[in-house]
Amino acid sequence: MRWIVFLMITFLTACTSIAGMGDFKFVKDAGMDASGDASGTTDSDSDSDTDTDGDTDTDSDTDTDTDTDTDTDADADNDASTDADADSDGDADCLGVIFQKDFEQNEGGFVVDPEQNEHSSWNWGQPTGEPASGYSGGKLWATNLTGDYSQEEDSCIVSPEIDLSPCTSSTQLKLTFMHWYDFRMQLDNYRDGSNVQAWNGTSWVVIHPKPDYTENVKALGTSLHEMPGYTAQDNERTWYQAEFYFTGYSNEDFKIRFCMADGKEMAGYYQAPGWYIDELKIEEGNFPDSGL
Repeated sequence: MRWIVFLMITFLTACTSIAGMGDFKFVKDAGMDASGDASGTTDSDSDSDTDTDGDTDTDSDTDTDTDTDTDTDADADNDASTDADADSDGDADCLGVIFQKDFEQNEGGFVVDPEQNEHSSWNWGQPTGEPASGYSGGKLWATNLTGDYSQEEDSCIVSPEIDLSPCTSSTQLKLTFMHWYDFRMQLDNYRDGSNVQAWNGTSWVVIHPKPDYTENVKALGTSLHEMPGYTAQDNERTWYQAEFYFTGYSNEDFKIRFCMADGKEMAGYYQAPGWYIDELKIEEGNFPDSGL
């Protein structure tokens, strides 16, 4: 009986020992799992580092974008500078050639002056009388393209407005054009004629060529009577260049006009071909021989 009790006690003791070992092994495994979790934490830190790197990369990209925007703004500034230069060039229109027309393609903006067009014979185109063509090419402005000017004519052609506001009152201006003319003359008392006038913003002013007009127009009853101008006294009947030098104009509505008059006192007498104008130019510059 004692042996049986001893064996049972021994058996229970052994079982208890085995159970204790199992508990120890579980705790050890739990420790390894904790270690594994620690390793997971390490992986998590690694992920965190990776994210941190990612953030750094993102910041780098942001910096790159910022640089790009800065460059774009710089380009925009450069464009603005270019525009400013262009505006500056536009403001410098009072340099060199300001206005130039050869009248080949169109009228050059000239029209018969609505304020002075009595019996006007002015026309633009190809002449068929004398002369039979323009100075260069075929077309020009003339008092009559096919014959003589009108009796008792008192008329002008006027240019478009030319902005001289970039100029100053001391700016030297030069007008040149090629012309041919033949006016009627009655003895020494009456002479048809013409002249060139400039608009100063308030009134028309006769401008003088170099060399100057030789005498006054003698066209009674017209706006040019007793005004200086080209007359029958010095009919050229050949093409030559007229030159005008003048200062005192800086108005934005500057214009020039070519006026011609036939005296009423000579009505019924013969007429003449009149005035033919081609190759016109207005320029700014320093003209030592102008006398200005």
